[in-house]
Amino acid sequence: MKLFNLNKCTLKARDPFIIYDAENKVYEEVKRPRNGIYKTTVRAGSYNLPPGVKIAPFQPAKLPELPPRQRFRNIGRLKVIYSDQAPKAGLVNWKKGVILLNPYLRREEPAKRDFILFHELGHARYKSEYFCDLFAAENCNRKGDSLNKIIDVVTTARPYSTTTEKTVRTLNKHV
Repeated sequence: MKLFNLNKCTLKARDPFIIYDAENKVYEEVKRPRNGIYKTTVRAGSYNLPPGVKIAPFQPAKLPELPPRQRFRNIGRLKVIYSDQAPKAGLVNWKKGVILLNPYLRREEPAKRDFILFHELGHARYKSEYFCDLFAAENCNRKGDSLNKIIDVVTTARPYSTTTEKTVRTLNKHV
C-alpha cells in the first residue's frame, strides 16, 4: 500500500478494496460493485490505497431531490460552540444564534462531525428529521464523503431510530 495525498476524488477498482487513513485505520471498505466496478468517493486528505485502485475526478452521487423549504431561518450569524449543554450530538438554539455540538465530536472523524453540523443547519430549512438527514447527506457528499461512509455515520450517530432506517433505505437506493 502507498500513501496518497488526495483532493476530493473518486476511486475505482475491478475488485473490492479497503481504504486506510494516514494512521492505517480503516477508512472505508468498498465491497459493493456498481456496473461491475467498485467505486467510492473520498474527501481531501491522506489515504493508504492498495495497488490497482485508480484515482478519477470527483463524481458526487445522484441523490433524491429535496422538497421546497419548509422554514426560512437565517443561518448567516449562527456560531458553532462545543458544549456539554448539547443533550445528544447537536442542538440549535435559534434565540441565542448558536449550534451546540457535544464535545465528544472533537474526537470523531470529520465525516461524522460534518454530518451532525449539516443536519443541525438543515433545521433552518426543514421541520422533518428525515429531510435534515438528507440535507446533511447531500452536503457531506459534496465534500467528498461516499454514501456508504454517510450511511455508516448515520447508523452510528443515531442507531435504532425509525428516521435512521428511512434515511438508510433512501441512501442505499443511490449507492
